[in-house]
Amino acid sequence: EQLSTAQSLAERRVYFDSLRKMNAGVKVLIHHLGDARWYVVRNAADLLGEMAAADAESRLTELLQHDDDRVRRAAVSALSKMTGTAAVKGLATSLDDDAPGVRVRAAAALGNSKTPAAANALIKHLEREEVAEVQHACLASLGKIASPDAIRFLTKAAQPDGRLFKRKATAYRVAAVRALGEARTPAAMGALQNLLHDKEKDVREAVFWAVRSGKTEGKNEE
Repeated sequence: EQLSTAQSLAERRVYFDSLRKMNAGVKVLIHHLGDARWYVVRNAADLLGEMAAADAESRLTELLQHDDDRVRRAAVSALSKMTGTAAVKGLATSLDDDAPGVRVRAAAALGNSKTPAAANALIKHLEREEVAEVQHACLASLGKIASPDAIRFLTKAAQPDGRLFKRKATAYRVAAVRALGEARTPAAMGALQNLLHDKEKDVREAVFWAVRSGKTEGKNEE
């Protein structure tokens, strides 16, 4: 209740941190998800996410349809800390949110889940996403998932288009290269080797650093 009525950010942070450390009050926080004040709902969602409260998963999924995008972002962040099927489905749905900021956060959250379902959702969404920031977030998450389908998609995304009137943006290809470097599977490293002499300077540099990073980490592991 004090968190709901706190007037300053510093005061809210004290109550927020206290509740998080106590790991208590889940039922009360779930109740606050239905509050009329957007900031109360956001705070409750943030806390439930910090607690990884599985009991709140279905209610948090409902918040993905909230009128305020700040609440939707909080719900996405909270669901990213949960592992249920409903959470992954909800995050996949949020890839089509009207607010790019929500879509970016949903893409990053799906990367953390590292499931084939998440990879499929990201790949399908990339076919229609037009905002570069969201595209790059999706590609980065595919690199984290590193499933065979994800690597195949990233390999194709990193390659030059070849069509005169519809060329891929260099930044898009660079994002795909970095994602392949993050994956570091044999297939990903092979795809990077094939791009070492690419015509685009930015792509070549990204490939160089991705390959070098993989070699350095391999030595460290040895």
